[in-house]
Amino acid sequence: EPGRRPGPPRSVPARRAFTMIELVVVVTIVAIMMTYAVLNLDLLVPGTRLEATAKHLGATLAMAHNRAIVSGKRHGMIFDFKERQYQVVLPPKEVIVLVQGREFRRLEKDELPPETLPQGISFLDLVISGEKFTNGKVETALHPSGSGEGITVHLRNEVGDRYTLELPPLTGIPVYQEGEIASKFVIKEEDVK
Repeated sequence: EPGRRPGPPRSVPARRAFTMIELVVVVTIVAIMMTYAVLNLDLLVPGTRLEATAKHLGATLAMAHNRAIVSGKRHGMIFDFKERQYQVVLPPKEVIVLVQGREFRRLEKDELPPETLPQGISFLDLVISGEKFTNGKVETALHPSGSGEGITVHLRNEVGDRYTLELPPLTGIPVYQEGEIASKFVIKEEDVK
């Protein structure tokens, strides 16, 4: 080649790159840090956890209400103050049992598994058609006609924040409000007379 000096060949500068192992280690460390941050974010924002819990409970109530209407069968909800749980009770299902070649029909209770409120969240009270409950296990019906009992649930968290969830019997559309709002489903004495 013209203009080229004789001598040893020119070396290409070595490029320094990350190895796959280095990249995996860095990604793993970042993932662990993000997981830790997300888990602790819940502890930093108890009001958000309270609102999310109310909305999850409201969605469960609405789902049970809608299933009752669609199936044409009564559904229910169980609220357990002590265990901080709630549960959808489905209508009994018919089971056919064969005994010595003969068919027998029986009804078996059917329930969805209970859901536990998140740590630090508890039921303050529950108002069903004007009757207030503050402890024990409470069961309410969700009728297929959409009629029935109005449900108000008051939740609280460990810092004293409160949240109200109402499920009107006719619409089955949950209504959410910050704070402890008096139930709209209270039966007044003049209404009974």
